[in-house]
Amino acid sequence: MAPHRTRLAALEAIADAHASGLASGRQAVANALDVLIDAARCSRVSIWLFEPTRTARDLRCIVVKAAGQPLRDDRTLLAESQYADYFAALVERGIFASADAMRDPVLLGMRGVYLQANGIGALLDMALNINGRAYGIVCCEQIPEPRPWTRGEIGAARAAITRVGFVLATRFGDALKSLDSVPIAPLAATDPDSTIGEMRRRE
Repeated sequence: MAPHRTRLAALEAIADAHASGLASGRQAVANALDVLIDAARCSRVSIWLFEPTRTARDLRCIVVKAAGQPLRDDRTLLAESQYADYFAALVERGIFASADAMRDPVLLGMRGVYLQANGIGALLDMALNINGRAYGIVCCEQIPEPRPWTRGEIGAARAAITRVGFVLATRFGDALKSLDSVPIAPLAATDPDSTIGEMRRRE
């Protein structure tokens, strides 16, 4: 079986195990994020949900999963002013790839508060997209060095993210119902070649 089909089958099995009570929600999320780490070949994955306030839409990290390490909770908050340029690019394309996060001008607002603090060298991010609405961000992160994202990695991560979104929806469904959401470019329509081209133009 091709690697991408193996990953998708694994994600289906994870979702089924949780639905049938054979795995806790937390274990299902940890297992699903391990599959995504393998697909993107990244160091770790973080999950962020929108946390709307009266005047802005902030992003709150909820969990982080590093390769070979347990799932851990995280409550890092990014104000809308800190990630507005980055999120605008993500909304437009449905995916955001940066080979050198510390030098990327789109990520300037996140540089000190998040990128430097966590030693992140590169990002491959997609919307947490459920039923056509974006409830947050799934961040594939490379630590500590910059690195290019290949067409294969972008495609594999894109294919896996919809299944990961389903697992997250089953785990955090009640929380998602209370959150703000925004329309976003569908991942299926995103062209990996154009994404890589845009990434190279920013370098």
